[in-house]
Amino acid sequence: MKYRNYDEDYDLNSYKKKSKKPKKRKRKVSISKIILTVACSLIALMIAIGVGGYIYLHAMLNRVDREDTDLNVSVNAEAQKKYEDYINIALLGIDSRRNDDEGRSDAIIVLTIDKVHDKIKLTSIARDTYVEIVRNGKARKDKITHAYMYGKAPLAVDTLNRNFELNITDYASINFFGFAEIIDEIGGVWVDVNASERRVMNNKNIPNLRKETGIKCDLVKKTGYQLLSGPQALVYARDRDTGDDVERGSRQREVLAAMFEQVKNLSLGELIDLCGTVLDNCSTSMTNKEMIDIAKWAISAKPTIENLGLPDESCKAYGKTINGTWYYVYDIEFAAKKIHDFILETEETSSKVSSATSK
Repeated sequence: MKYRNYDEDYDLNSYKKKSKKPKKRKRKVSISKIILTVACSLIALMIAIGVGGYIYLHAMLNRVDREDTDLNVSVNAEAQKKYEDYINIALLGIDSRRNDDEGRSDAIIVLTIDKVHDKIKLTSIARDTYVEIVRNGKARKDKITHAYMYGKAPLAVDTLNRNFELNITDYASINFFGFAEIIDEIGGVWVDVNASERRVMNNKNIPNLRKETGIKCDLVKKTGYQLLSGPQALVYARDRDTGDDVERGSRQREVLAAMFEQVKNLSLGELIDLCGTVLDNCSTSMTNKEMIDIAKWAISAKPTIENLGLPDESCKAYGKTINGTWYYVYDIEFAAKKIHDFILETEETSSKVSSATSK
């Protein structure tokens, strides 16, 4: 995709894949649903093609980076028993230009494959959540986002397990700069940019993106509902200066939901191309077989999607500055119980939990 000079008017028709403006609606959809949609479509095609298709599918999946195939993380016996019929996977959105040793997990989502109720459940956790991180046998309190920076995926997963009593042994990550490539691949995304967000994007975040990464990014010329390019959507989703961490998470979900709306309109050939782009920007500890098994289940079960965002109102979270650093502080044990009830459906969870069907 070609960009013109930074400051000239942004041409919505410059995308090679044109999209009609969809009806705006608020939905919470994770990148995991995008990946599953692509994977399911690809696998359906491979089944139709036969053995040669499976060879091609494995070749595609082998494009994923697999640095950490054995995470060797802490899982206590109680959590293992509690979730023995559920697959929990950590989804990490990494704040780095490429998959390397730098960056933090700015987006943290627990993806649950619930074959008991034929559902996919997504639990997002605010990046500034104040948790205990154990490194080299020593525990210290810090932001959960820093776990990835200190010990990459193994420590990020270990921290989720220790604090929220989970049984995660696998992860999938994608860096936010990969998001920009993926968004350009699908023709941009429609989001609602308010005046404060536009001002911060144009005056600070877009110039910083250009300077620090060399990525070309046009200024946002207006407020309101509009089509953003990949780099613009990246800046919008990562805005730390407008509102708090919860609002930032809301912007990320808005971009992800908009991505899903665009993906739904792609042809099978375009989905396969998109699959390649997604896989090139991902890292995971999962094997090809594990990913194929999940996608096969998704094709046959047609699971619904449910979301839980933490902290929510019931957590009574508050911001607190400790030793000069701002944190989100709330009862982690209470949050762990909310996750437990949400995944296992042992009791009614928050009325804010949303459900969207993939049928």
